[in-house]
Amino acid sequence: MKIIDIIRLATKNIFSSLKMAISILLGFIIIMEIVMVSSGYGLAVNNYIVDIINSNSSGAYCYSMFERFNDNDIKEYKYDSKVEGIQVLKNYNVYKYCEDNDKKIAAPPLLDDEISFDAAIMKLDNQTYKGKNDFTYDFGLDNPASTARTEKIVKFRIGVMEEDNLQFAEGELSEYKNKFNKISPFLAGKEFTGKNQIILTDYMLEKFGISTEIMNCIGKKISLFIDAEDGEFCIVDNYEICGILDSDFFRIKSRTNTPQILLSNANPEYCNIFYERIFGNSFRDIMEFYNNNESDAIFIDEKTLEYAEVEAQQLLFNEVVLVICFVILIAVVVFVYIIIFFYFKKRTRYVCIQRAMGLGGGKIYLLIFNELLMMGVAAAIVAVPLCYGLILELNNVIRLAVSDSFLVLKNDYLMAVGIAMIFMMFMITIISVIEYRKTKEYTVVNRDKFV
Repeated sequence: MKIIDIIRLATKNIFSSLKMAISILLGFIIIMEIVMVSSGYGLAVNNYIVDIINSNSSGAYCYSMFERFNDNDIKEYKYDSKVEGIQVLKNYNVYKYCEDNDKKIAAPPLLDDEISFDAAIMKLDNQTYKGKNDFTYDFGLDNPASTARTEKIVKFRIGVMEEDNLQFAEGELSEYKNKFNKISPFLAGKEFTGKNQIILTDYMLEKFGISTEIMNCIGKKISLFIDAEDGEFCIVDNYEICGILDSDFFRIKSRTNTPQILLSNANPEYCNIFYERIFGNSFRDIMEFYNNNESDAIFIDEKTLEYAEVEAQQLLFNEVVLVICFVILIAVVVFVYIIIFFYFKKRTRYVCIQRAMGLGGGKIYLLIFNELLMMGVAAAIVAVPLCYGLILELNNVIRLAVSDSFLVLKNDYLMAVGIAMIFMMFMITIISVIEYRKTKEYTVVNRDKFV
């Protein structure tokens, strides 16, 4: 018997038990509706929460102002609390460096570790570039448009990265990618690979009047000076440029107040620890770390507390929806299987005769599978547009009652349809196998046992 003959026979069998087939068809439609609606809104809510978290994911950290964590502590925290890593960023105290060497800088300090770009000088390729304070600085300012002009002074501050500590956390890269649709924060070059290296942002270079081809800067030597009353005073001498960072990277939550000039090493006498940030893979991981290591010296960001709760709600929502849908789905599947059981039981004598006439087990399986598949396809043709209309109505209700944030969008709907199709194929395959295994025991002699 050819495949086309099996399909014809399957069609004939369906129409010979039309009432039962319609019952199975309705059951399949109900199953697909449950799967599509629950999957669609589950994906919509999950995507909403994920978008919120990704937009603030670099906030997944707590920090220590006074404690240093040794290597054993870091390993223990990583193991126990799923901590991604610890990032130690020191400030190179430019003003203190000048003050202790009896040098009076031309521009007054903004803070102990910050001075205006008016006092900064860069030397690159034997050319001198004077820092320009053009009042464009808006990193870390909540409302740049209305900020006082004096607060927008371009700040000259240097950060020193500790060896063997986390330089770029996953949360930082995730938020950067989410906000700016960029994968790598490096416009050119890469992270530190050795001593006496420097990384700057394109914004910093621009303030020195250096633009055009930033790739040409990689590998070149750079020196930074402070304009003092009695001449230029060198604070960074012949450091190799190993990377140029995108200044947008310093608009994510965890980087707005960090220096945009980074050194791989510097005179430790003039470095003060600004903070140590302990990054986690999620806000809940950081909350767990914080709760397990309470200390007066460890602080946690308010947003981390807020979004740890959001993550907990996401987890609860997923679990509750999953349990409810699972219970309903199991009830409907059992109901449909009972109908299918009686549907095939009515044809026991018919199958026994077919086996006696030499119809092989594989073709009987294909016959059962094709019958269920055709009913499944018919159910999908009805269920998919029906679900689309149902979701449109539910979206209108949700838009009025809650907000636009929880609506099932086109991508969510298409994914929900895909999930429903996969589930239906899985169910049809499993039921076909179960029913086929029963037919292996059928013979003309013992047929009455199964009727």
